[in-house]
Amino acid sequence: LGELETDGFKSGQPDDRWAFTSRSSALNFGSIAALAAASRALKGYNDEIANECLQVATKAWDEEQTHEPHVFRHGNTTGGPLPVEELNAALELLVTTGEQKYADKFLQHQGEIENTFAELAVQAVRAMPYLNEDYRATIRRLAGAHRKQLDDISHANPFGVPITEGGWAGNGTIINMAIGNYYLHRAFPDLIGKEDVFKGLNYIFGTHPGSD
Repeated sequence: LGELETDGFKSGQPDDRWAFTSRSSALNFGSIAALAAASRALKGYNDEIANECLQVATKAWDEEQTHEPHVFRHGNTTGGPLPVEELNAALELLVTTGEQKYADKFLQHQGEIENTFAELAVQAVRAMPYLNEDYRATIRRLAGAHRKQLDDISHANPFGVPITEGGWAGNGTIINMAIGNYYLHRAFPDLIGKEDVFKGLNYIFGTHPGSD
């Protein structure tokens, strides 16, 4: 997505504002996901741009499927883990178009969902309306295992949240789990309760020690 032509001079032409990046498939998949989602948001408001977003997203997706991925990485500037970025792109294109090829690609990454379910619970649930009952049964099974993990976490500290040592005092982990629990509660309210969402909110908004 970053390969553009320019005259190389500050001549006042529009190309002077173009940015140039190294090739990174992970970054491209992130852009594809964003463009596909933007096309839905813009539909009915600016259909021309909505259509352009989807056209660029599908064209970039098709191009990425023609070669081995470019895995150039530099810090946090070249996208996240490649399988997750492709999973996200496939999901947004699936939600936007309903095409089977995106469902098939998403299912190829089911192993990532099973291995890191807490981190990918949102994507797992969002895909359910577009996939079959076997997939839903798998996600319900994973949600049940997640329920057991939440029960263990609830006894690990007075706040009932996963306190880690990551950046920003590990709060990103707590926020992401609360968001995931929200989606899981909507899908399986008999397994994941409202309190599993509220624990994260309560901790972030003030039950933890120290200043907010």
